Amino acid sequence: DILIHQPMQPKAKMKLEKEGLLLGMSAEQVANNIEYARQKVPYAIGLNNHMGSAATADRTLMTHLMQQLQRHKLFFLDSRTIGSSVATKVARENGVVALDRHIFLDDSDDYADVQRQFNLSLQYARKHGTAIVIGHPRKNTIRVLQQGIASLPQDIQLVGMGSLWRNEKVIPPKPFILLFNDLPASTSVAPFIKYPLLRGVPE
Repeated sequence: DILIHQPMQPKAKMKLEKEGLLLGMSAEQVANNIEYARQKVPYAIGLNNHMGSAATADRTLMTHLMQQLQRHKLFFLDSRTIGSSVATKVARENGVVALDRHIFLDDSDDYADVQRQFNLSLQYARKHGTAIVIGHPRKNTIRVLQQGIASLPQDIQLVGMGSLWRNEKVIPPKPFILLFNDLPASTSVAPFIKYPLLRGVPE
């Protein structure tokens, strides 16, 4: 699933992208910036905040944002860069489906630290049923994910954010032999052509 990673004002003095969301912005300014982001990422199904420790704690700014997300039928994921965030609460008040991040993979870029956070996400998922994990495209993060996903425990399943936002029931995949059974179905009429991975197709 594709998300808009929207820059938002942090508490620290850090340079913010031109189209970021700032405290004091009007509803029109927020609407223009979200429209710009939508044009840049047209296939996005939702949006989450990049930085934003100041922005997500500001009810007025979050109200402007959520009104736009509701208008465009976009979901929201709060990266939870600050404990006092009101983003998820304001989202739900405005009819926007919202979820919170649970685990940050790479506050530290050290390989052992990222690995520890990955293992923590597995424990969190087992305890709570779901673990929403956020990371960055860094060398050690990618390495940990490649190794971890390749050896993922059988009781853990990866799902897209859209499945969580839509509250879809996650069904474990069928055994390989059932997914790729190429025998003709009982309703097939001979003569049929056997295409790989398809049931018999009548001529």
